[in-house]
Amino acid sequence: MFHLFPLSLLFSVACCFALHGIWLSKLRRKQCAFITHRWTQLHERAVILGSELSNQASALKSAQQELQRSDSLLSDAERCFHKLFHSATLPLSICQIEDGIFLDVNRAFARQVGRPESELIGKSLNELDRWQESGGAEVLAEVRAGKPLDSVVFFLTKSDRSQLVLQCSDRIQFEGNDCLLLEISRSSGQA
Repeated sequence: MFHLFPLSLLFSVACCFALHGIWLSKLRRKQCAFITHRWTQLHERAVILGSELSNQASALKSAQQELQRSDSLLSDAERCFHKLFHSATLPLSICQIEDGIFLDVNRAFARQVGRPESELIGKSLNELDRWQESGGAEVLAEVRAGKPLDSVVFFLTKSDRSQLVLQCSDRIQFEGNDCLLLEISRSSGQA
C-alpha cells in the first residue's frame, strides 16, 4: 500500500533542505569572501614587493654607474700619478715593503743609481749592492716596524762619489701591494 507521509514530516524535510541550502550558500559566500580577501592581500603584497624590487634595481643601477665613474676617476688618477712619477726630476722609486723589490722607478732614479730602469725593476734593494753602512734589508725592517724613514742612509752612485739621502715619502698601495715611495736625494757632503 501506498503510505502518505505526514505533511509535517515533508515540511520538516523541506525546511532542512532549505536551511542546508542557505547554510551552503553562506558558507560559499564566506569562502569566496575569504579567497577574495586573501587574493587582495597577496596582490597588495606582490605590488609592494615589486615596488621594492624596482627600487633595488634602480639603486643597483645607480651604484653601477657610480662604480663606473669611480673607476674612470681612478684610472685618470693612476694615469696622472704615472705621468707625474715618470716626469719628476727627483729620483723616485716604488718598492714592496715585504721584500724590497722595485715595482717601478723613474728615469732620474735610474740615472742616480747608474743602471737602466729595466735592470732595476724586479730587483730588490739588497741586490743594488750600493749601500755603505746599513743595507736595504735594515731599511725595510725599520719601515715594517713602523719607524719613519727620514734619516740619512749612505748610498753610492755608479761613480762611487755621491752620498745620497734615502727618504720614504710615504707608504702607498701600488698594484695591490703595500709599498714605499722612495726618494733618493743628494746630500751636501761627498764620500
